[in-house]
Amino acid sequence: RFNRRIVARARSIGSVGCLAIAGSRLAFAEILTGQWVSGLATAEETARLAEDTGQFELAAHAHAWQSVAAAWRGDSEAALAHVEQARASSEGHPMGLVEDATRWAMGIVELTAGRAGAADTRLRRITHPVISIVSSLDRFEAALRAGNIEVAERVADELDSYARASEAPWARARIAHCRALLVKDAELATDFFETAIAEYTRATRPLEAARAELDYGSFLRRQRRRADARTPLRNAFEIFDSLGATPWAERAQAELRATGETVRRREPAELGRLTPQELQVARFVAQGLSNREVAAQLFLSPRTIDFHLRNVFSKLGLTSRVELATLSLGTPQTQHASATVALG
Repeated sequence: RFNRRIVARARSIGSVGCLAIAGSRLAFAEILTGQWVSGLATAEETARLAEDTGQFELAAHAHAWQSVAAAWRGDSEAALAHVEQARASSEGHPMGLVEDATRWAMGIVELTAGRAGAADTRLRRITHPVISIVSSLDRFEAALRAGNIEVAERVADELDSYARASEAPWARARIAHCRALLVKDAELATDFFETAIAEYTRATRPLEAARAELDYGSFLRRQRRRADARTPLRNAFEIFDSLGATPWAERAQAELRATGETVRRREPAELGRLTPQELQVARFVAQGLSNREVAAQLFLSPRTIDFHLRNVFSKLGLTSRVELATLSLGTPQTQHASATVALG
């Protein structure tokens, strides 16, 4: 919320530099909290503005977050492309955070492809404290699936220290999730899983919540509790499917089939047809702004806005701005009257 307010304020005063800084942070927050469509749109805009103003380190951050989201969605080609862009943007000034974020993305690609050993090798090279914490679930899963139990336990211990210090619900949920996968006692594992799922209801990490539900359902199925397994597996599948997290949605489908239940993936949502920049344009137009006003908000030419808006209407089958305003497009980062954030 804070980063949205900074982005909104930066737009209102035309501060491209501040917008690029806050935009990079906002994109990361949106991607972590499952707002992938918004996060990718924010990251694309941030990268464009940062490159236009010579802030290549900020562009590298934006590309790194795009690579992580693409990896979670199972789009390995896009993930690799963004990794290469991030590394190219930071080539003159290597940054540990960007280097480790791209390692994280490529580790996810290996993990979702079933190459746990390769994923573990990549992810064990992460040393940056921020990336180390945010990637801890993927680091843990890769080590566990690769059979490197000591490494998995070490990741869990690091996460436990962070969870105790921060008291963040997502961190408490994540450590309970990890402990559930480590313990041998079935009753204790059940308690950990239920704690993780309960904590995730207080957090805003839908992908992680769904991964806990998936692992819990898989555990219950292995305990021959097929009927009990279906509810968490269904919950997991629905979240994965809504996010577009293809690798995990397919795993949840397979687990459900093993319990005797079949589910189908939904058709991609209408918004999924839009490019990130088209989504940005659509959101501002839906708020009642003219094309010239949208151009000023996005630091683009009115002609470019016209072009994107025609594509939006064509892809969504719309004929008027009134129809566009009726769609749920999320909230653009425009300046709200109550948002008074000082930019230094």
